[in-house]
Parts: sequence; C-alpha cells; structure tokens
Amino acid sequence: MLKAGFMSRVLAGDTAQATADLPPALREALLAGTHTSFASGFGAALYLAAAVVVTIATSVWLLTREADA
Repeated sequence: MLKAGFMSRVLAGDTAQATADLPPALREALLAGTHTSFASGFGAALYLAAAVVVTIATSVWLLTREADA
C-alpha cells in the first residue's frame, strides 16, 4: 500500500524516498518506469516547443515578406 506522501514525493523528484517502503523488485520496476516516462515526456515537450517556434518564425517571415512587397 502506498503512503499518503507518495505522490508529493514523486512530483518533487524524491523517488528514492517515495519508494523506500516498497519491495526491492517493485521499487526497481517503478523507478525504471519513472525515468522512462520522464524522459519521453520531456522529449515530447521539446518537440512541441520546436513546432511552436517553427510556426511563429514562419508566420513572422511571411508577414514581414508581405510587408516588404
């Protein structure tokens, strides 16, 4: 059973303390999943930021090109 502070510790990045009471096998599986999900989520955020930057840059380029013409 997970303790009440589990989610707040995980969100704070203290996964070692959050999983200290779990059996070793479950702890390792949970930590591996945590690291993988964090990395994939961070990668998705970077892709989204890049798409926004490209969209804004293209819009500015098109608007300034039309203003110069």
